[in-house]
Amino acid sequence: EVHKGVKGFVRDENGGAIAGAAISVLDRNHDIVSSLDGEYWRLLAPGRYQIRASASGYGSSTQDVNVSDGNAATVDFVLISGAEVSGSNRYGWGIMTIIAILLIYIS
Repeated sequence: EVHKGVKGFVRDENGGAIAGAAISVLDRNHDIVSSLDGEYWRLLAPGRYQIRASASGYGSSTQDVNVSDGNAATVDFVLISGAEVSGSNRYGWGIMTIIAILLIYIS
């Protein structure tokens, strides 16, 4: 049961990791954030879901996934860089994203 869910990487169009991308399961209230190497993991019960990845300075991407009783489903995202987002730092990350990444790595 520990391995049920969805996992993967969030990368830009050049294959670079996108740290701090928000991973949302539509109709769920618990978003997670990708790690410094763009990796994410989300526990989910078996079923069909829509997973969305988004990051400041990039477009978002949504994919359908079927989570089964076996191992975690792998869903990788490629986000396309877009216009600069005001209020972000030089990497395009908002302050809440930076705080979330820090909390992940100090806990």
